[in-house]
Amino acid sequence: MHLAKRRFSAKFSTHYAKKISMPEQKIIRVKLSDLFQMEGLPQSEKAPDVTEITRLALKQYGFLPQPLMITIEGDEVVLQFPEESGAAQTEAARLAEKAAKRAAQGNYGKAIDIFKRVLELQPSLHSERRDLAMAYVETGDVENATNHLIEVLRLDPKDAWSWVVLANLYIREKSDPDTGDQAGRFIGLEQSGSRVSPAWKIGRGHRAL
Repeated sequence: MHLAKRRFSAKFSTHYAKKISMPEQKIIRVKLSDLFQMEGLPQSEKAPDVTEITRLALKQYGFLPQPLMITIEGDEVVLQFPEESGAAQTEAARLAEKAAKRAAQGNYGKAIDIFKRVLELQPSLHSERRDLAMAYVETGDVENATNHLIEVLRLDPKDAWSWVVLANLYIREKSDPDTGDQAGRFIGLEQSGSRVSPAWKIGRGHRAL
């Protein structure tokens, strides 16, 4: 009797395990120096403080799907998080298209609401987070636009267009030309005086700042 129970239990466990599919994992690699620089902090020459690095990573990348696993490999911080479900990605794509239509119609308030829902479903999206930032730009909400652009650049530091918009925001709206200059130098563009050179103009139908 006990043997039969054990066999049933083992069979049930094996069957149950086959039904469970763990989500795929996504990975982002960040230079340790960049992690500290994003907070305006100097990096110590001593061995990395794991607790401090974990705190900074969670603070800067807390918008990503949880749980967020953090490890240190040499001079890099490796962030690992679960990929959103297929159903969530499908619904996010549908809503993103709807949000884009609202933005094209000039209904930026509605577009923002829908884009926020898109990112609730799929927080790791890059272009939709940038589009949300641009919708905030159009409504004059500089703070939210800036915050989302920074998150975009944390996901993809090579996104030149987001650097351009961010530089414009700091120079023209936040009266912070020094930070704007730093953003400009990152993408190899020159800025003269307090105005941005023609190469910084925003494309894709968005107004230049």
